[in-house]
Amino acid sequence: MEDLVYLGKYIKLQRERRNLNISQLAYKCNFSRSYLSQIESGRVIPSEKLNNTIDAIFTCLNLNYQNYLEKGLCLQQDVDDLLHYIFYNLQEQRDALYSKMRNEEEDYKSYKAFPRYCLSKFVYNVSMNNQTDSELDYLMKSLLDNINIFEIKDRSICYTFVGIYYRQKSNCDKSESFLLESLKFGEFKDITGITYYQLSITQSLKNSVAIALLNIQKSILRFKCDGNFKRIIYSQAQEAIILGRCGELERAEKVLKEILNNYQLNENFKKTLLINLAQSNISLKKYEEALHILDEINIVNDNVIFMRLYVYYELSNKKDFNEYYESNINNIKTILFKQQTKILHMKINNEKQNEEYLHLLLETHSNDNLKYDVDLRVFVLDELIEYYEEIGKYKLSNKYLKEKIKLYEA
Repeated sequence: MEDLVYLGKYIKLQRERRNLNISQLAYKCNFSRSYLSQIESGRVIPSEKLNNTIDAIFTCLNLNYQNYLEKGLCLQQDVDDLLHYIFYNLQEQRDALYSKMRNEEEDYKSYKAFPRYCLSKFVYNVSMNNQTDSELDYLMKSLLDNINIFEIKDRSICYTFVGIYYRQKSNCDKSESFLLESLKFGEFKDITGITYYQLSITQSLKNSVAIALLNIQKSILRFKCDGNFKRIIYSQAQEAIILGRCGELERAEKVLKEILNNYQLNENFKKTLLINLAQSNISLKKYEEALHILDEINIVNDNVIFMRLYVYYELSNKKDFNEYYESNINNIKTILFKQQTKILHMKINNEKQNEEYLHLLLETHSNDNLKYDVDLRVFVLDELIEYYEEIGKYKLSNKYLKEKIKLYEA
């Protein structure tokens, strides 16, 4: 019956493209108007004469039924190919095929391939982080409402990318729930690796780093089995990030160096890894190595500017600090980084630690609507703790240490 519904939609579309009303086509085919209406709405029950009926309609519309069937198979194959290109990160083929499929969207509505086309459209836009939330929300709701019409593998794909979408919206609980649901459908070689990979990111964001490391290892193993070379590198990079989050800085540094030394990487991805490597070196107090890496990155963004200033500060390199600060302070957009650089600037120039300024920062940025509010408060609290320890006011130092612990517990 499902095939008849899409066949009926196709007949109606072709009739309308030829500017025929339903009565005119019924007359040409020698049918009653009500019988043709039933066919177009997919309500006709299959019978022995149905094939002859369809042949008659296609002949009156100057169409070939065999071509219709072949076109349906081609559309199904396009969906399979697009999902394959997404899973194996084949970017040029993926984008070219998606563009072609979007141009044929009206045709898809008249074929059985349409639900899977909607699935591939959702998967593509989530993987590219495209379209507005309202468009993706509508598409996601439609897919979940009709999840039972999909085969098992497509259900797994749907749940995985719904999970990814919720992570992109910072809803880690829902993300984890859908990703785990996807894994219940079985070990599909080209989707399980992605699911474990995304699960590791979600769990890392939830600070479940031990579980995240376990799942990233499952992801790497799965991608090795698939021969999915690019995904292996991405998974190893994610492993380094998770290791860094759980304090395993030397292991994180080792993984990042192995990737950078052993693989050919595109420039953007390489710069991302170098930024993480520089951060690991700073955390390990390898400031000279970090500075060398920052020179290699050669890009300007908030994080890189602040890391470079922090290295100059730790190396007591006042001249380079001030030159770089003056030339880059206006490039910093984020509140957190802007305030951090002001504090470093104040300290590098040997000015007396400005207690009032730090307290003012705490009051100004206690607004929950400000992004990075918690991070900024922790940073300023650290400065207050250090300041009061230096001048011997240990009660005040302990007071702000307790406040910092409360923030982490919250």
